[in-house]
Amino acid sequence: MTNEQINRAIAEACGWKEGVERYVQNLPLMKAPPDYCNDLNAMHEAEKTLTDDQFKWYTHWVEKLMPETKYRCYLCATASQRAEAFVRSLGKWEEVQL
Repeated sequence: MTNEQINRAIAEACGWKEGVERYVQNLPLMKAPPDYCNDLNAMHEAEKTLTDDQFKWYTHWVEKLMPETKYRCYLCATASQRAEAFVRSLGKWEEVQL
């Protein structure tokens, strides 16, 4: 998925309604949804919306997406890794078709 697709999926899951379509179409907005793929603060807010079951899947996916290092924990994950894990935990991840 592209960053735009990921951001849109997270915005919709977090309750953004009117702004999502206008944001995707680059139209003026009073307030745009966050750039979840590049903003750790935005991802922190998104994480708060997960149910307990979704959060279990989220931590599973973050661990899978972390590089093989001794610091492989979700606290060290980038915004991009967290965003992908979030979308995967909701079952909305779509593989890129080449």
